[in-house]
Amino acid sequence: MYDYELSWTPETKQLDRPYYKSLFRFLARDIMTGVLEPNVRLPSQRELSYYLDINFTTVTRAYKMAFEQGLLYSIKGKGTFVSPQANVDQTVFHDWVPNRAINLGFVDVFHDQDPQVTRLIHDELNDLQVAKVFSYDRENDALNRAKAGKTWLSLLGITPSPAVKILMMTGAQSALTTIMMGLFARGDAIAVDEYTYSNFIELAKLVGIELMPIPQDRFGMRIDILAEQLVSRRIKGVYVMPLRSNPTNLMMSAGRRHALADLAMAHDLLIIEDDYLRFLKPDAGPALLELAPSKTIGIFSTSKAIAPGIRLGFIACDAQFEQRLHHTFVDLESQVSTIDAIMMTDLILSGKVRKIVKSRVAQIQQANQICDALAIGNTQGLSLHRWIALPDDCQVTVLQQRLRDANILVLFDDHFRVGHDTRHRFIRVSLSATSSLTELRNGLIQLQALIQLSSGK
Repeated sequence: MYDYELSWTPETKQLDRPYYKSLFRFLARDIMTGVLEPNVRLPSQRELSYYLDINFTTVTRAYKMAFEQGLLYSIKGKGTFVSPQANVDQTVFHDWVPNRAINLGFVDVFHDQDPQVTRLIHDELNDLQVAKVFSYDRENDALNRAKAGKTWLSLLGITPSPAVKILMMTGAQSALTTIMMGLFARGDAIAVDEYTYSNFIELAKLVGIELMPIPQDRFGMRIDILAEQLVSRRIKGVYVMPLRSNPTNLMMSAGRRHALADLAMAHDLLIIEDDYLRFLKPDAGPALLELAPSKTIGIFSTSKAIAPGIRLGFIACDAQFEQRLHHTFVDLESQVSTIDAIMMTDLILSGKVRKIVKSRVAQIQQANQICDALAIGNTQGLSLHRWIALPDDCQVTVLQQRLRDANILVLFDDHFRVGHDTRHRFIRVSLSATSSLTELRNGLIQLQALIQLSSGK
């Protein structure tokens, strides 16, 4: 027996077969109830197996399940620790918004609509051919959707290779679910930015995929650190948002994109490229889909550029993935709405979508100008959100309460954090969910004042 106390010692008599599942349940229970606090170092697998008098691999399997659920993290040479995100529900729900709140939390499309956009959508609804709704021409519909997808990618400045196939999906979240369920398996590991899309974090937990946080700098994901991780870890894929990553608002440089493409080709990594804001900068340089087409699954949503109520987007992938993704999409019963598909296809192929996107970009420019004038967050060009670093002496719990009292909704870094470093705190501020630009400006001024009031002694 060890001459020191272990940080966690479950009751041996309570374990039942299969032991690894029982051990995982007790570990998860003690983490979720606060018995095991964030960043506590757990006993090593060998220590715990010796203490419980069970097989070493039994503890390994239990810990692996906990890693897949985002309950643990490890530091090479130091051990296994309880994740500070274990008790944080990182899914973002739009029904969180209280009545009459100033919504700086959700990345949405402006409520204050441009009359031209309203008229275009209204005309499209009026022109919708009822006969098309009551019929389904599989061959022609598939061809038109693929043609619309190729046209949308062209509008984004992307020219895919002839081998790339394009599938219409019911939005980015549906596309991510289809990719995760169709191309990955429980227990796989995917590298992500240390702060990443919150709903992707919860999706990974749901399907049992372990996320490996990789630090960012001002050029995006550190590909050199990812390469180091590949030496000791089996990583199957990489999830990135090259243009205006959510939430950090960073843009992956062309050099980093080339480096990631080269790494993917050399190590057989599958890249998930989520470029939902590329419409803001179609001249951003080559997409990963263009640099490594056989190793990249591209997701190109339309909702932020056109209308959130028409939740459609496109997956672009090499032909080798097409059937698996299509079958998974059908198996998940995520069929695209015929009406939405007809509308989106017509808007894109008729060229009307260009007018809508132009109007959206103009609104986003106005919102960003308000932020720039107030010196809010990091600025690297147009975006739908900003990432604000809080002062080191900010009392975060005090700030959170003051924001609640002021009826201002923002999202803090713990919604997006995959890593374990909690030394620095941040807020993500949406620029597009308020009822007007005036409300946005007033909300940002109040937020600045509350941050200042909550900082310092």
